[in-house]
Amino acid sequence: GDVYSGQQTNISINTEVVIKIARSSAEAIALKHKYWILQHLSGIHGIPKALWLGQESEYHVIVLKCLGPSLEDHFKACGQMFSLNTVMLIAVQLLSHLQNIHSSHYIHHDIKPANILTHLKDSLNMLYLADFGITKQYCHPNTHIHIPFNVEIPLTDTLVFASLNSHMGRELSQHDTVPAPSMGTASPSFISKLTIGLNPLTAS
Repeated sequence: GDVYSGQQTNISINTEVVIKIARSSAEAIALKHKYWILQHLSGIHGIPKALWLGQESEYHVIVLKCLGPSLEDHFKACGQMFSLNTVMLIAVQLLSHLQNIHSSHYIHHDIKPANILTHLKDSLNMLYLADFGITKQYCHPNTHIHIPFNVEIPLTDTLVFASLNSHMGRELSQHDTVPAPSMGTASPSFISKLTIGLNPLTAS
């Protein structure tokens, strides 16, 4: 869909927003899914704020509070390498955000630098997770029973950052979205890329 910038205005304050427009039925379904997920995760630290979902003429529209550049943008601006202190700052925040999402019975499903946004002030001291298009519930909120284990599931994550289980077509759990090489079955490529400046899955 199309993405525009805008402002939400009222008497006391103007808020910068992002306006996403869906032109097809498939895009409209994806917008509704993102909004539904963001509403369920509303109030969790590091989750973008969804301000409105609706329809204008034949288009479906979602309005989100505007955030800053992505971690990928910062990474490129720093010569494709972060200091160890910066990586630690990023990792601690992400682990906290993911723990909160998992406690709400969801897995993000697509953790990568492009889906991690900074505050509008362009600071790495406050990170937000973005793009909940393939986020899913991994266990029942009341019974806490995990979704059934399945195999031969098509890969939907970003290839180079997907966990081993995702590459093998297995149903994922919360362990598969932790972006650290020593935790669960998550791919080590995320943190490796930030620390050594390359992606081990694509390096020659």
